[in-house]
Amino acid sequence: PTPLRGPPPPTGDWWFRCPSPPPPTVSPRILQQSVFVFPREKAKKEAMRAGLRVSELVVDAVNGGVQESFLNQKRIESEIRSLSATISRFHKHTDQWLAASRALNTAIKEIGDFENWIKVMEYDCKSITAAIRN
Repeated sequence: PTPLRGPPPPTGDWWFRCPSPPPPTVSPRILQQSVFVFPREKAKKEAMRAGLRVSELVVDAVNGGVQESFLNQKRIESEIRSLSATISRFHKHTDQWLAASRALNTAIKEIGDFENWIKVMEYDCKSITAAIRN
């Protein structure tokens, strides 16, 4: 026979519901606790375990979204670092092209200045030659 749950029976034959007959030195109060209180404590422990499991499942459900967001954030940060490095390389190349175009522009100006100086010198030589002939 298995112990029954609920209030003790009023007739006093509650010890018949115990798995074994009560030893003569055990008080009826201890037997009543073993029949009614211990199963209640077991049920309380089971309810605590179930509550803990439910809270773990809720935390896992919430953390799943958080973990996915965290991974997405890490991917985005990685892409940002990659794009930043690419932008930095393009910036260096642009600076190099700008320096090269400025150098070319300066060289063209110098060629123009030299060309102008040659024209001035040619005019001066023609002037001097004309003065000497006359």
